[in-house]
Amino acid sequence: MRHAMEEASQVVAAAAVTNFGIGQDGSHSQDRAGLRSLVRNNSSVNSSLDSDHFSDILTDTPCCENESKCRGESQAGPEDFLMPTGEGNNNDDRDKTLRIRKATTVDSGGESDIRKRRDSKDQSKSDDGANGIEQGGKAVVPEDRVEELFPFFGCHGHCLLGLQDMPTHLQFNRHVHSGYRPLHDFKGCCGSLFYIHNETVNIITHVIPIVWVLLYWRSMYPWEEIQGNSFLNVLGWSHVIASISPWLGSVIYHLFMNHRGGAKLYNLLLRFDMFGIWVTECFGALTNLSASTWCLPGNFQSVIIIMYAIGSVWGLQKALTAWTPMGRRMCFAPVFVTRLLGFFLRISKYGGGEPDVLLYVILQDVVSLIGGMIGVIRVPEKWFPGKLDLFCNSHHIMHVLVVLAVFYMNLATNGDIRWIIKNYSQGQCAAT
Repeated sequence: MRHAMEEASQVVAAAAVTNFGIGQDGSHSQDRAGLRSLVRNNSSVNSSLDSDHFSDILTDTPCCENESKCRGESQAGPEDFLMPTGEGNNNDDRDKTLRIRKATTVDSGGESDIRKRRDSKDQSKSDDGANGIEQGGKAVVPEDRVEELFPFFGCHGHCLLGLQDMPTHLQFNRHVHSGYRPLHDFKGCCGSLFYIHNETVNIITHVIPIVWVLLYWRSMYPWEEIQGNSFLNVLGWSHVIASISPWLGSVIYHLFMNHRGGAKLYNLLLRFDMFGIWVTECFGALTNLSASTWCLPGNFQSVIIIMYAIGSVWGLQKALTAWTPMGRRMCFAPVFVTRLLGFFLRISKYGGGEPDVLLYVILQDVVSLIGGMIGVIRVPEKWFPGKLDLFCNSHHIMHVLVVLAVFYMNLATNGDIRWIIKNYSQGQCAAT
C-alpha cells in the first residue's frame, strides 16, 4: 500500500511539473482538470489513493477561498501544491515551511526589491509634487510629503519646503535649496512673520528702517529752517518718501511672494518692489543734484534736471518690464550716469554742495552698486550651495547694504540741504 502511494505521488508530481507546469507561474487551476483525468486513467494510482490525499486536485474546490491569494502563495515553489495534507504532514509543518521559505526569499534579495519599490513610489510622489506644482498657478504638495518637511526654530507646525517643491517662478536662486514657505493665503503669508524661513532676513532688514522712518522722520530734515519755502519743502518730502519707499515695496514683495495667487500676482509684487527702488534712486538724489548744480546759470541747471527726469522715466518703464536681475539693475543706468556727472560737477570749480558730505555722496552709490552686483552674481551661496539658505546669502547681504546706502544718502542730503539754505541767494558760490 505504501509502495503504491509513493508511486502515485511520483506520477502525479512528475505529471504536474513537466506536463502541466503547476507551480511554475503561480497558477494551477486551469490544469487541474487535465491532472484529474491523468490520475483517474491510471488504475494503479486511482485504486491506491486515499480520499484524503490530493483532494484539492480530484475535486473542483479551490485550494483557498481567494484564488488569487492561493496563486500568490504558490510562488514559493511547485512543491507547495504537491505537499500532502494527510499523516506525517500537518498544517503546522506546512506553515513553518512556508515561513522559512518567505524569510529566505527576503534575506536573498526580497527585502531589497521591496525597498526599491517603496523608494520608486516615494520618488514618483516627489516628482508628482514637483512637476504638478503649478496646477492653476498653485503649488501642489503631496500630503505624505508633509511628513518629510521640517519645522525650524519654533515655526509652530509650519513646514518648510525644498527648492524642488516650489513653483517655477519662485525657483529664482538654484543655490538656495531649502527654507521655502508653502503657498499661503493672505493670513498665512502674514503669519510667516512669526517663524524662520529663507525670506525672514529679507523682511526684517527692511521692516526696521520703516519703523525708524515713521518714528524719526522729523529729524531727517531741517523742517524748521525751510518753512514757507515751497521748493525746499518739495526737496524735503522727496527725501522722506525716498527713504521709506524701497522698504515698503520690499517687505510687501518678500512677505507675499509665496501667495497662492501664483506667477501673475508674483510679477505684480515684483513690479511694486521695483517701483519703490525707482522712487529712491530718482527722488532720493534730487537734493544732492540740486546742490551740485546750484551755482550754475539757471538755464544749465534746468537742462540737467530735465535730463535727469527723462532718464528717470525711461528707467521706470524698463524697471517694470525687465525680466532678469541684471536687466532690472541696468534700468537705472541713465539715472546713475546723471548722478555721476553731478558728482564730477560738484568737485569742479563750477559745482556746489557741502564739501564735508562728499564721502557720503560717494558711499551712497558705491555701497548700493556693490549690493546690487552681489545679488546678481549670487555669492556667497554659489560657493556653498544649500549652506546659506536661511542666513547670509547674497540677497540678505544686498538688503543690508542697501539699508546702509540709504543711511549714507540721509547724511549726504542733510548736509546738502543745509548748504543750500546758506547759499540760497548763490552769494557764496565760487562761480555764477
